[in-house]
Amino acid sequence: MLDNLYNKGLMVPPNGMTPEEYRKKRKKEIREFKGSEVIEINFTDGTVFISTSTRLDDGGILAVYSDISEIRKQEKQVKEAQELVRQTEKKMSEALNSMPHGISLWNKDDVLERANTLAYNIHKGTGITNYVPGMTFKEQQESQKKYNFFKFDSEKEKEIFFKNAIENRKNIKGTKTFETPQFYDGSYWQATVRRLDDGGIFTIFSDITELKKREEELNKTITELDVAREKANAANQTKSQFLANMSHELRTPLNAIIGLTEMLKEDAADDGLDDFEEPLDRVFNAGKHLLTLINDVLDLSKIEAGRVELFNETFELNQILDDVLKTSSPLAQKNDNELVMEFKTDIDFVTADQTRVKQVVLNLISNACKFTEKGKITVGVNKITQEGGDLIAIDVSDTGIGMSEEQMARLFNSFVQADSSTTRKYGGTGLGLTISKQLAILMGGDVVVNSVLGKGTTFTATFLADFIGASETVKNLNQQTGSLIQNVVSLENSSGKTVLIIDDDPTVSELMKRQLLKEGYKVVIAPNGKEGIRLARDLNPDVITLDILMPEMDGWSVLRTLKADPKVSNIPVIMASILDEKNKGFSLGAADFLSKPVQKEYLMKSIRNLIGDKENLKICLIEDDDSLRFTIKEILEKQNVKIIEAENGKIGMSVLEKEEIKPDLILLDLMMPVMNGFEFLKVIRETELSSIPILVLTGAELSEEERQFLSGETQRILEKSDDTLSTIVNEVGNVLKASADNGDNK
Repeated sequence: MLDNLYNKGLMVPPNGMTPEEYRKKRKKEIREFKGSEVIEINFTDGTVFISTSTRLDDGGILAVYSDISEIRKQEKQVKEAQELVRQTEKKMSEALNSMPHGISLWNKDDVLERANTLAYNIHKGTGITNYVPGMTFKEQQESQKKYNFFKFDSEKEKEIFFKNAIENRKNIKGTKTFETPQFYDGSYWQATVRRLDDGGIFTIFSDITELKKREEELNKTITELDVAREKANAANQTKSQFLANMSHELRTPLNAIIGLTEMLKEDAADDGLDDFEEPLDRVFNAGKHLLTLINDVLDLSKIEAGRVELFNETFELNQILDDVLKTSSPLAQKNDNELVMEFKTDIDFVTADQTRVKQVVLNLISNACKFTEKGKITVGVNKITQEGGDLIAIDVSDTGIGMSEEQMARLFNSFVQADSSTTRKYGGTGLGLTISKQLAILMGGDVVVNSVLGKGTTFTATFLADFIGASETVKNLNQQTGSLIQNVVSLENSSGKTVLIIDDDPTVSELMKRQLLKEGYKVVIAPNGKEGIRLARDLNPDVITLDILMPEMDGWSVLRTLKADPKVSNIPVIMASILDEKNKGFSLGAADFLSKPVQKEYLMKSIRNLIGDKENLKICLIEDDDSLRFTIKEILEKQNVKIIEAENGKIGMSVLEKEEIKPDLILLDLMMPVMNGFEFLKVIRETELSSIPILVLTGAELSEEERQFLSGETQRILEKSDDTLSTIVNEVGNVLKASADNGDNK
């Protein structure tokens, strides 16, 4: 059989032997073996057999052949798989050892199973040599404690850390990342620890030393920047305070210059001294010009300090621009210029800061009038539709001297005009355009320029029309005005007294109306101040509730108008405010403000608003500046007003207490020695003199808080919120009851 397999070439000899050598070897083994033998035979077709041979007693051989091809195939696959695992483990180990992280794997009993080279070397660096598989976590902690693996500020901190380490280890669930104490070599590390499904723990340590250094540098830089910012803010605040103080100091002598000059002009005209009128006009105009410069510097300072607040209200743009054109007409006529208005689209109402819009447009027109002679100045108005809010564009074009590209490039810098020759010829500070541009930006637009040297210039000012941010009441303001029938609620069906609600918020108005109707009152609603005044005069209600913060005409303006009208001045008014300050300072008694320098027409207008056109007026003037006191006294005495005067608040209180007939009005300066205006107000409110109206004179810039502190003309001020509407209703009842008790009910 062996010869037959050999001759057919079916048998594969063992490695290192030829087929002939293997055949001879096997023949010899068969002749000589006794008992039994087991050999493996490989065939060329890949099959493998095991031959089990037994020598019989008669010398014959019993041979059994078993096919083990599948077994050998599986064994081969197992070996290949084992080799693949070995190679993979080798690569994994090499990868782990090459990573810039310390990596360790612990089993569920917290015994180290594996660690990479970096983890081993980190421990070896401080003398820990037993950081190898088989080490327990507890042994690691003991070694780290012994060899000062971590840096601590104190032994106590060290003891607490290692005491908590093992306990904290037991509480690890999921993944946890934390920063370790500083290592012995000064490095910083972050540990990410994950609890595995089998209860073991996988840990990665990452070196964050560089990141830590950058973080420290960043924190240092931030600290330095904070210090620098605080210094800059302090410097800016100091500058703003300086300018505010300077405005007061500068306006004080201007009171004398403007006031006395105006008085002398009137005297010169009355006495026919024509030769004196022209020089006095020069002095008066110079004073007014100086006042304009002071106001410009203050405006710029407030813009830079971020102290400019926009008071957005809905107004008719045509009317505002008409007012600006009327104001600008004398400027245009001075240089023989024609001033025209062109509306390129229909624009009714806009919501913006009315005062700032007028200021910007007036600045641009004044600028055009200054640099144009015997030409044409055109004011064009257009609407630009854009996403996020439409823009109103106002073009001011002139046919004047124009500008070069270089001149336009520096045009909007503070205190800069086209060039020095322009300043010498045309005058000015170069602040107007800077202020206009900054104000336009605050209003969501800008001021840009387009000019051709020798042909003319066009300035375009834009600002947001922004009906999106306005309430529905404000948007429909023009439709609601005068709708008396819609605003009167169930007048015929109610037998109670009438309450007029003046409020721009329809939600609040409706809630108040509902509460008042339940109490049996007649209710009239006015959506704005002007309508409220008209309804108050027409209906003569028993009590008025008045919102303070309203567009176009705020509550204080409405209140002053009501109190100045004899027909409605006795109607009790309850203020409903959304201000957080509640009743803060409103009981002090200030009724109005006048900025210095005091102009005669504004002074008389304020006095008339407060006490009407009363004859034989008596006014107490409290002012520390002798020149200003003399000027105001002269102005008022010419109006047949009796004046009593004092140079500070303390003397003023003394004078008032001695007067048998109390004055109709007090004119009060704020900035005075001994007792200033604020202190005077606090004192007078505690006396029987508290009912006298007070008109405040100030040359300083008042903050909104100070203005609120000084304002107070009402029965009471209530904070407006959903849960105080019933309080307002109760207050209405209290006021009406008090009026009835005094015999004033209708």
